[in-house]
Amino acid sequence: MKGNKTAKFTFIIVSTLIITACTNKNASHDNDDVQHITTHAESIISGLQPSEPVTINISVDKAKPWSKTYTPVKVITLDDSTEDIVGIPAAIEVVGDTLYIVEPRHNPGFRAYLHDGSQIFSYSSVGSGPKDIVAPFSLCVGDSLLSTFDMATKSLVFVDKKGNYIKRYKLGEQAVAGIEDKSGGIWTDYSNQQYESTRLSWKATPDEEEIEILSVPEHLKRMTLISMQHFTRIYDGTINYVPELEPRVYSLLNGQAWVKYELDYDGLWPNEEEFKREFSGPDWASKLRSFPIDKTRVVENARWMVISFEYNDGIGNRDKYIHVYDKNASKGVTYIDDSSIYFSPQAISENFLYIPTKEDTIEVIDLSTKE
Repeated sequence: MKGNKTAKFTFIIVSTLIITACTNKNASHDNDDVQHITTHAESIISGLQPSEPVTINISVDKAKPWSKTYTPVKVITLDDSTEDIVGIPAAIEVVGDTLYIVEPRHNPGFRAYLHDGSQIFSYSSVGSGPKDIVAPFSLCVGDSLLSTFDMATKSLVFVDKKGNYIKRYKLGEQAVAGIEDKSGGIWTDYSNQQYESTRLSWKATPDEEEIEILSVPEHLKRMTLISMQHFTRIYDGTINYVPELEPRVYSLLNGQAWVKYELDYDGLWPNEEEFKREFSGPDWASKLRSFPIDKTRVVENARWMVISFEYNDGIGNRDKYIHVYDKNASKGVTYIDDSSIYFSPQAISENFLYIPTKEDTIEVIDLSTKE
């Protein structure tokens, strides 16, 4: 990836929160999409399950410098001699010695690399045809297929692990994210916009009707936000769901959802009354520019839960933080990106965390060792 850093990193980074205009048409209950969502009480009760979530305590004030704690055990430079290069990855998954990557800008599509940086395959087909990808922003690695949600076409697009196109599923026009679970069910995130009702839906097969699993919280209605991470299928077959403007992570499986983690930001996250007072109203979009926590992303495996985010102090300063939670020890530590070189951590495999950098590399960090 040497020699073309400027070209690959000067494009505008899409914010984690993309504010989308809500038209009167979207608010209409006559829209055809309403017909595809079942919102009866039985479905909601069967969807959201009681749980005892783990609280993860995150402290910006007590954050330690990342560079003085961790050093990379490997730095990966991806081969840029091919036409289909990678700029800032939208998502990375690591399986064995293979890095699967979704590239959102430079010939959008799927890439696969070895740890030495050599490219295994690239699937990129830009256009309006049935096999094309325009704006991929997620990655799910299954037993035999890779998939991504194409924001532009509101579709799930699938290729095999050799880079061959396989299929696509069209989701609702108001969808902001989607993923297929291990049983073939389809989850769709509508953020907080879906006719002031459905936020999260599920259907057992692509051809069945959707069932409402989570509705939009009252204080968030009509605040249509789109993040860069919604769904991630993890090691145990469940799906982590990170909703907009909620300090928690849900777990999803076979049409059921439950709160898995509560993220306690040590008083930085406003409670519901504070949220209504400080961020609600017709000018909510401009108010949310000063929201303290932004660009939240989580990666998880059997031992580690890693949460990255940006903290907005309200006076013009934004810093990236990474919280590393050891599930075996039931404790975590918050770090600040003191060198300001990292994007969000993208993948975790065993003890190794993969973080793209502004130096056009991917650093591999061994979380089990500290200096």
